[in-house]
Amino acid sequence: MPAGRTTSINNIVAGPHGLPSYADNLPLSGLAWDIGAAESAAGAVTGSISLSDPSPTAAGSVTVTLVTSAQVVQLPGPISFVASNGSVRSIVLIGTVPGTIFNGTLLVDSTVQDGVGTFALPLGNLVDGSGNSGNTIVSGSQTLIDETAPLRPSNLRLGP
Repeated sequence: MPAGRTTSINNIVAGPHGLPSYADNLPLSGLAWDIGAAESAAGAVTGSISLSDPSPTAAGSVTVTLVTSAQVVQLPGPISFVASNGSVRSIVLIGTVPGTIFNGTLLVDSTVQDGVGTFALPLGNLVDGSGNSGNTIVSGSQTLIDETAPLRPSNLRLGP
């Protein structure tokens, strides 16, 4: 390495193109340089789901937000929502890639049966720039659908 060099390579151009960035800029460790590619934490990419109307989810248009554990290089989804009766809704996601936050809409109407529903992603659907992939939803994978509006108590009076 050149005299005075104290950190490794810093290639900031590759990352935006979906390739490993190698932009770690790590300091010299001991007396030897690591002359290989920058290390990355290998492992499956996971996701977490949150809803604009958390469980129990009522009738209406519900925003579904998927947040990934690492920046992904392809648009994830579609997410499948499997209702308690086995019927399936497909939720198309939008967002910027590479990125970590994606949104879609689940329409909860009379065709979505009340009960516990489950969200799922296709196998290997979440892919990061290093080629790690996964489809596990680590939180928010289920919601209770309850389309029935809460009943107004009979002793509640409106006005004076």
